[in-house]
Amino acid sequence: MSVGLALQGTTSEQVQLSPKTRVALLKDLREYARIGQQIKALEERKKEVNAKVDAVREAEGLDKFEIDGFSVTLVAPVREVLDKQKLVALGCKVEWITRATESVPTKPYTKISAPK
Repeated sequence: MSVGLALQGTTSEQVQLSPKTRVALLKDLREYARIGQQIKALEERKKEVNAKVDAVREAEGLDKFEIDGFSVTLVAPVREVLDKQKLVALGCKVEWITRATESVPTKPYTKISAPK
């Protein structure tokens, strides 16, 4: 017995943009890509600095410390996940799982992918 999965599809259509709109849109998309590259470089540098600070925290045997207003804390969360297939194996009916599953909408956003 397997747990059913939902499938969602989308359709697309081609639209014509005015030359002025096309140029402006491409300018914005290129700027978006440049900003994304800058953020990526900054995130990498941030990871490097974090690793250095974490090494000091670990070497000192601390889970948390403060210095000149900065606070450094080891955060080690544990996430619990309900395994639907294990529930079925333990005797729970798929129908019960389906009826007890709620879809919670999240905030929609626009995803932009730059060409590689």
